[in-house]
Amino acid sequence: MQRLKEASVSASLRPSNIRIVDSAEPPNEAREAENPLNLGVAAILGLGLGFCAAFLQERLDDTLKGTGDVERLFGLRPWD
Repeated sequence: MQRLKEASVSASLRPSNIRIVDSAEPPNEAREAENPLNLGVAAILGLGLGFCAAFLQERLDDTLKGTGDVERLFGLRPWD
């Protein structure tokens, strides 16, 4: 009866192709996180990307914002 139970359990298991090649080893010394460096790099990159996005948006904006734009674009003079 015991052998029958073992056979049914082993029949229900699927064979696996996973093998342990090397066992894991803990590191020799602890490493500290480089949070100030990461924050500094992120802040500089964020500011740079923000300035680039603002410059690009201003450069691509072709709306008329005042009478000077109308005068320059159409060659019209304001009412005197």
